[in-house]
Amino acid sequence: MREEKNLRKRFVDELAAKGGMCLPAAYAVGYSDGRYELRCDYNVPGTYRMHLLDGREHVKELPYIDVDDLYEACGGRFVTPIVCEYLKDFIERYEEALENEAAELEKMLPLLKDFPARKIFMALIPYQRGEIECFPGRICGNAYMIYGMMMDYDKKQEDYMQSMIITQELMKKWQKNETDLFEAALKVMPELFPYSIERVQGILDMDGYVISTELGCFGTGTLFYEEGPLKDLALELSSNLYVIPLSVHEVAAFPETYWVPESEWESLVKELSSFGEEVWYYNRFLNNLAFTKRERIDQELKLKDGILDVVERRELDANIR
Repeated sequence: MREEKNLRKRFVDELAAKGGMCLPAAYAVGYSDGRYELRCDYNVPGTYRMHLLDGREHVKELPYIDVDDLYEACGGRFVTPIVCEYLKDFIERYEEALENEAAELEKMLPLLKDFPARKIFMALIPYQRGEIECFPGRICGNAYMIYGMMMDYDKKQEDYMQSMIITQELMKKWQKNETDLFEAALKVMPELFPYSIERVQGILDMDGYVISTELGCFGTGTLFYEEGPLKDLALELSSNLYVIPLSVHEVAAFPETYWVPESEWESLVKELSSFGEEVWYYNRFLNNLAFTKRERIDQELKLKDGILDVVERRELDANIR
């Protein structure tokens, strides 16, 4: 066992010494999770990088070589022809990755120049203090609204869509504020991302509804549509709704007409959601989604303050009093 480990380490050292001469800058052999890999170290000065306006690296992940696979292919010893073939294939993949990134960046630059009002969308992510300061948005209970820009979408390829998150720096470059982003998204997102509602069965022995978009992404953004899925579903069911976020892309909605103890809703949220422990609540009379218990109380106070007419108040009393 020790001899095999020494042979593998010797192979790694030889690859690092001989292969390093023809590899891109800052590539080095690393050891992680019990395996050797030849990867680009982004912390080494001189590493090839592309930056967006927020200073983040645009190159998501450059190709790498699984050194253990190469070791096995060489039969446990350094075989120059096999190693050279691996390195040749690697460099071709590396250069192709850089060309693709350069083409993507060139395509992106015109979008970054002027405010792309017709390409803005919004979505909710779990709120984590300290990790969202560089992104404009608004706190929604245990969630945080972020904004994105659709860069490219091919209707012929259902799974092909490119987008990027809008940063504070980019927003300032456009000379816009968070309200401008929200209004732009509210106006154009229903066209970019029409909502979808799918009925599901078997959750707490009752029917529920999964809300997303026809593209299957950023479904939480649909919750803010003025003529959106919550309003239409509540109207169809003649009921207010409990709403549980499943992910950035989907939420589950249940009619309030189901009698479920509050403790069971909380247990269901813990089981299904990564957004915290509070169930959200949609009031159809106000066309408003409450993200916290405090906001739900505010909803009822608004109803008591005379927003409803007599008929609506009777219907409210019949349903939730």
